[in-house]
Amino acid sequence: MSEFTHPTIQRLHHLLVPHPTQPALLMLPTGDAWAWPQFAPTEAHFGVVDHINAAAQRLFGLRVATLRCLGDDWSPEATCINSLYELENLSASGDCPPGGRWVTEADLSGLFLSSPTQQQAMHAWFAEERDGRPLGRRPWARPGWFAGVEAWMTAQARRPGAEPLEKAEQLRNWERSTLLRLPTTQGTLYYKAAPAPLAGEGALLAWLAERFPGEVPEVVAQDPARGGVLMRDLCAQPLSETADLRLFRRAARRYGELQRALIHDLPELPLYPTAGLAEPFDTLLGAIQDLAVPLEPAHLERLRAAGPRLQALCAELAACGLPDTLEHGDFWPTNVAMRGENPVFFDVSDATITHPFFSLRLFLTNLSEWLPQEPHAQAQIVSAYLAAWSDLADEATLRRAYALSRPLAALHAARLYAERILPALEARWEMEGMLQFALHDLLNELDGLKG
Repeated sequence: MSEFTHPTIQRLHHLLVPHPTQPALLMLPTGDAWAWPQFAPTEAHFGVVDHINAAAQRLFGLRVATLRCLGDDWSPEATCINSLYELENLSASGDCPPGGRWVTEADLSGLFLSSPTQQQAMHAWFAEERDGRPLGRRPWARPGWFAGVEAWMTAQARRPGAEPLEKAEQLRNWERSTLLRLPTTQGTLYYKAAPAPLAGEGALLAWLAERFPGEVPEVVAQDPARGGVLMRDLCAQPLSETADLRLFRRAARRYGELQRALIHDLPELPLYPTAGLAEPFDTLLGAIQDLAVPLEPAHLERLRAAGPRLQALCAELAACGLPDTLEHGDFWPTNVAMRGENPVFFDVSDATITHPFFSLRLFLTNLSEWLPQEPHAQAQIVSAYLAAWSDLADEATLRRAYALSRPLAALHAARLYAERILPALEARWEMEGMLQFALHDLLNELDGLKG
């Protein structure tokens, strides 16, 4: 997948741009052939789209919204990665960039294209124009959705008397979620929508804000019909950009305290009880095969053999006596921001009720990237986090529970993706790497677990 590729590899983004009012697509000359508009991006992640829209405006004079990434030609040997994107043309007129032309379906047979892949994608686009988009297509990957949400955001901003300072801007757009930004006279607003299995984030944030005001994003309005939520700017520094171990420890400790405070006051979220987490393990293996997630046969055999041991580990972890509570589900340092000494937690769409220690798995991943000068960062962060639970168990029990949680956190993540997230996606390639990541983690942590 292209987001994991070395950043020195050359990249080209190719843009499928429709006419604003007619079923026609923009083509530009390239030698003696025709091709989609293209540019060389600086952003590697396929879901980050603000730079795509900006490039379309800067290079071709087009106001666009990015609907979806159609895929790329990544391979381990690739020296140049070509990514294809479908756009929506929001321009007021159908003017062509110099030298370009609008191509209809009837024109295709007499047109020499430089890329067979682009020709296939164009045929598919014209077919969808005639027959409609697939039922499983994300709302934000359909023409017209962006304009509707922009109008809704503007109306919500004006309720307290604010006025937009510019048009809404897409920041991210992929199957997992979409994120828009709207600067106003009373501060910047952000709109996030997620697919049905993850669309309860607005309600959860509002629930958490009642209990921990200022420690989660402020919800301005919820948009349940579209699975969206409008939030105020955090006005905080991303934890991942601080390079300050003391703040990482502070964030981990405070998050543990929030989890601890909720053990008798749980929100309505999917339940993954610790004791029974491995019971449907055969079902998980079946789902992995049904989803056709790339996995080496040897790894699959090791997973099949791991079922009984995982069940025993679940029973031992439950016996440590730490109750299930809120588990973030996506607790990377990039999903925490700091207002001075005080952390703010966000991006909780994957939250569930299960063992609290599972949240540390992602928080501790790639610490060398966030804290390159701190070789002992992991141990210090774990100690800070476990201190939040010191009234429920002694130090030895907490340490054993943390060790047991390592492989089981990966198991929980695998179940989350295999059961809830991937089945809801049209383009599963976007997120299947996270399931592979969790399964490899699971095997590696089992190998390293003592006792």
